[in-house]
Amino acid sequence: MYFGVLGTMVVRASDTDPIAIPAALQRGVLAILLSRANLVVSRDELAETLWDGQNPGTARTTLAAYVSRLRRVLGPDAGRRIGTRPPGYVIEIDAEEYDCARAGDLHARARAAAERGDWAAVQGLAADGLRLWRGTPYQDVPVPRLHREDAAALDAVRVQLTELTVEADLRLGRGDSAISTLMRLTEQEPLRESFSEKLMMALAAQGRRAEALAVFHRARKVLRENLGIDPGPDLARAHHDVLAASGGDRPASAAASAAAASATGSAAASPERIRVRGPRQLPPAARHFTGREAELAAMDEAAASGEVLVVSGLAGVGKTALTTHWAHQAAPRYPDGQVFVGLHGFDPHSVPMTAHTACSILLESLGLATSEIPADPDARTALYRTVVAGRRLLLVLDDAWDAAQIRPLIPGTAGSQVVVTSRNRLAGLVAADGARPILLAPLDNGRSMELLARRSGIRPRPDEPADTAAAEALAAACAGLPLALTIAAARLQLDPDLSWSALTERLHDRRGALSTLDVGEASGSLRAVFSMSYQRLSRSAAALFRLLGIHPGPDIAMAAAVSLAGSADTSSTEQALEELLSASLLHRHAGRFRFHDLVRAYAAETALEDSPEVRTAARVRIHDHCLRSAIEADRMLRPTREPLSLPAPVPDVRPESFADVAAATAWFQEERQVLAAVVALASREQDDEYAHRLPWAISTYLNRRGEWPALAELHLLGAEAADRTGDPRARARTHTDASSFLLQILSFDEARRHLELSMALWQELGDLRGAWLSEHNMGHLCHKEGRHAEAAEHARRALEHARARGWAPDVALALSTAAWSLTHCDDHAGALLLAAEAIELDRCAGDRNGEAHAYDTVGLASFRLGRYPEALAAYHKALRLFEDLGDIRFRGRVLMRIGQVRRESGETAAAHSAWSQALKLFEQVGAPESDELREMLDGLDGSDS
Repeated sequence: MYFGVLGTMVVRASDTDPIAIPAALQRGVLAILLSRANLVVSRDELAETLWDGQNPGTARTTLAAYVSRLRRVLGPDAGRRIGTRPPGYVIEIDAEEYDCARAGDLHARARAAAERGDWAAVQGLAADGLRLWRGTPYQDVPVPRLHREDAAALDAVRVQLTELTVEADLRLGRGDSAISTLMRLTEQEPLRESFSEKLMMALAAQGRRAEALAVFHRARKVLRENLGIDPGPDLARAHHDVLAASGGDRPASAAASAAAASATGSAAASPERIRVRGPRQLPPAARHFTGREAELAAMDEAAASGEVLVVSGLAGVGKTALTTHWAHQAAPRYPDGQVFVGLHGFDPHSVPMTAHTACSILLESLGLATSEIPADPDARTALYRTVVAGRRLLLVLDDAWDAAQIRPLIPGTAGSQVVVTSRNRLAGLVAADGARPILLAPLDNGRSMELLARRSGIRPRPDEPADTAAAEALAAACAGLPLALTIAAARLQLDPDLSWSALTERLHDRRGALSTLDVGEASGSLRAVFSMSYQRLSRSAAALFRLLGIHPGPDIAMAAAVSLAGSADTSSTEQALEELLSASLLHRHAGRFRFHDLVRAYAAETALEDSPEVRTAARVRIHDHCLRSAIEADRMLRPTREPLSLPAPVPDVRPESFADVAAATAWFQEERQVLAAVVALASREQDDEYAHRLPWAISTYLNRRGEWPALAELHLLGAEAADRTGDPRARARTHTDASSFLLQILSFDEARRHLELSMALWQELGDLRGAWLSEHNMGHLCHKEGRHAEAAEHARRALEHARARGWAPDVALALSTAAWSLTHCDDHAGALLLAAEAIELDRCAGDRNGEAHAYDTVGLASFRLGRYPEALAAYHKALRLFEDLGDIRFRGRVLMRIGQVRRESGETAAAHSAWSQALKLFEQVGAPESDELREMLDGLDGSDS
């Protein structure tokens, strides 16, 4: 096999013509897997890369379809290289089979040869490497991220191979060849300074100094005109060396500039002293202040009406920077002075300042002697309000702890403006004193990149997409927190060898992110500023903060937080959560509680303060809460489902209950990401009793939404967990379930492996339900593979096992499946008889899902018998039931079949309407049927024209 991306994509089996991959996004999937060859690429990463961060909600299902089709297009030899491995996919190839890997190997060998001085070997190896390039990498692959990141890295390898070739030419006395190559390269890539630098030195070595200087002047002109910059240090050094070798002096313009600078310095006038009429205490404004236009406008609006301003937000979010920036702009409006007082609300080295101490500082700032300030707090406040009355002062009270610090400092008359900053929201000041809250959120990614560039002095180069991608990634890793961004910028300034990508990689390591964002002092340490907020919490709020660091999901609901805390009553958890909200350590969104990403990392660190026993107990409580709540919600969605055995209840866990199907569905929608994260955590920590049960509890909801790739991944984790328990019944169930969803994503070989294992386990157990389930799934597999007679035989045996066991919902499902198999064997009359029996059983059992599937079978059998009115009647009954159940995928399938009946009846407009509705549903869940349906609609439109 051979895979190539150094140009247009090439895939070639041994001694065969290239394999064409006509679908662009399938080429994209293959290119992404190749770029991570022999490594598992998670479905999330694959989707994020393929759609460049704009992945649709149906990404996982769509990816499964793409991978399945890609395997078929590649054929048996190449297709088998793409395997499904939790949590995604992997392509397994040898280095010699992939042009990028071969290029990397030749590059490494050429560099090693250069280090030992074997320049003939360098020449051969580098030339072999360069021959692998057939054009621009990923030329026909529509994946922007590969072009920004991987293609840039590959281009760097190509450049280095070229430079090695030139260096080898020069070392081997082939100067003319090197100069010829470099002249061609400087024409092709005039912005790449290294080529101009090497060309200058090669020309100078042959005594062609005038030509060498001409190269420099041409390069400088191009850089200035295209990028607005001067040559970098290496090219400038080459220019200096050529000048020095030719006996030239520094340019006259430089001497003139130096003289001008000297003259300017000697003529500079010293500033005059300005008499200050009132205090001017504002600290310097932030030099690189960025964004916050909406907040500045809100502050202007509030100040115009004299409202007290309360700027609050998370530690490091830029409250003081915003306030100081605004205060400097507003200062001319307050001619009697601007006073700044730090209240030490969150200072780790002192206690919060009292209001009457702050009042003394304000009075002294306004010109009173210490002896003139009363000792009595009330008298002091009265004097303060007398002094400020009638004045226009700007009073900035920074780092407040609570409203009690502030109230005595609010002037009694209009004219002056008070601005307060605090990590706490000071709700009492807003509610009782009419203060205007300014809640400061993290910066968006665009503003984050701007701040990062301003503070570091490094901007992405317009001609280097990799620069922009690296800057975006670093800004995202700092999660919009200005303090994190400024520390990251300082890191880049202090360590010139540290790249944006390397720093981003450090920040993505949750365990090391906070250490990376630390420059050795409290004001330059994110961990230190978070610690100041944490240390001020009450004992109960601090304990909950630590436990939330264990919770794996992106957010948490109140009920889950109560179980996590193991609270005896809900009110204590509610109070702790409100304290964390007030301290800006949590924020609330749509009724749920969420950490800022970097605060989450700090919470995970603080969780280690608790003993392993405390952490394990909390983790098990959240697992138990999720499992029991999901079981209750699933029971609402599918009441006829046979119950699952559960582990013993865990003390202090309060699972949720649900009034109706709508409430259960809403809960699943809200908890979808949390439940998946809990399964992953339970699997990782080997809490296997939960890891193998939770996927079962989630499956009805996700199945009706068509989220089969996610279900396959979760059930594979469940099967691994069950295998670790050694419980044969759990192993049989989980491998059966895994096979079901692997079938849905067309992973037939893997489905067969899990199915054969589960069949053997059920047989050992002598379990009739397991026997019918296994036969049912094997029939499904045969049907998917087009072996309908075998499918019908498995369905017949499944029905025998179900009847022998006697559980009505299972019998009904087995009847419906057998009827479906008979229809595909052209026994439509027999299918109708079995389907009618299934409908009767489903109605008696109240199984609306089974009834819907049975009516779907009646519709298909009637259609194939040419009984179109009966088919439509059955399909519409199935459609109403699937709509009530919220089953998106099967609603689409039934509408697709209704369209087929309408088309055969000559009702083209009605067929078009049904298929259009089906397409919308399929697109909603990313169903692979979408492509087929678009072709059918195109054909229908063509037949009308």
